[in-house]
Amino acid sequence: MEYGKTDSSFNQSSLRPEPGRRRSFRRCPEGMTAEIEIEGAGKTCQCQVVDLSPHGLGCLDCDASAELPENANLIVWLTHAEDELLPVIGRVVHRHDYGSFRHLGIEFEPEGAEMVGIGSLV
Repeated sequence: MEYGKTDSSFNQSSLRPEPGRRRSFRRCPEGMTAEIEIEGAGKTCQCQVVDLSPHGLGCLDCDASAELPENANLIVWLTHAEDELLPVIGRVVHRHDYGSFRHLGIEFEPEGAEMVGIGSLV
């Protein structure tokens, strides 16, 4: 896949559960962080990962992520216990403000998470 292009099968609605079903996110390993970069823009922010699945992640993000537009293509580096996984491409799919912190939802492109072994962490 070319840099800056996304797979046409990438669909942000896949994070939304079907009516009557809930998407099962599992708590991630304690102490996992993510460094998030807007693809091609060079802007980064770091956050604490709070839930993780092979489909995407949720994190408590930093203020810098206010600059992450919806549907922005992102490169996400996950770090756990000082072991850094290969970067995975994703996209912002939702953002919720809870007073003093913000929850950021990121969906991974198909195949990306399996490639870097996220399935083995959850």
